[in-house]
Amino acid sequence: MRSAAPPSAEATVDPSSLLCFDVPEVEPAVARAVLKENIQNCDRVARALFRVSGGNLKLLARLVRSYRELEASLDLPAVHQILAGSVSPVDDEYFPLKGTLEEQAQYLQEERCKMFVRNVHNTALECEVGQFENLMNRFLSLPSMESIRHRLKNRVHFWVAVSETVRYLLGKPLLQLRPDAAIENKVVLSLLACGLLHLNAQSRTLEFKDSLTRFLLEAFIDKEYGGCASSVELYSSQSRCLGWSNWSTRPTTC
Repeated sequence: MRSAAPPSAEATVDPSSLLCFDVPEVEPAVARAVLKENIQNCDRVARALFRVSGGNLKLLARLVRSYRELEASLDLPAVHQILAGSVSPVDDEYFPLKGTLEEQAQYLQEERCKMFVRNVHNTALECEVGQFENLMNRFLSLPSMESIRHRLKNRVHFWVAVSETVRYLLGKPLLQLRPDAAIENKVVLSLLACGLLHLNAQSRTLEFKDSLTRFLLEAFIDKEYGGCASSVELYSSQSRCLGWSNWSTRPTTC
């Protein structure tokens, strides 16, 4: 007796996830101003955090609050206390102990900014990163993704198909579907099913959940895709099964 076919991606989509609920956001100029005002003299860090948060008020507030907590716990008196009596050549070499208070404050500000960015995924964004990892695990374990993996029978080939689809979508801030378009691409349907991608049924537009999701997806794909780099050229031609030239009307099922 033949086993029943695995359920398609369409069957796993929760209808309630197909509506894009607006998250309060501010204009980019306002968001950048908020970050610059609270994280002073570190323009590169402010730009990096804006890329992660976009204009999302919730994330902006959390990033600012987390940075202020770090700033309060790691000020000049705290650093002087840490370094008091230290014989470490690294401490003496890099921290300007013999410099003016202004030079020390400037150095501390720069290093504190770097430290904050390096650890932001474990501090201010710990909850969001954990949620993203759960969504990615769900995305990759959906029956529709398993069917792609089984059909291609090759890890590199599978990641080419997934990565090229996601990268195409990442390159579009908003994707407008034509009135007669039908979404058949299983990768896209799986992104919808797990909530990483949203479909506004009224305006027929596709967009990612938020700026942070876009950022984390890009980093995830770069990591996984990069691990297959030596074999990508051999298999990339078969990613044409995605049929992007006709995607806006009726994409080829992958």
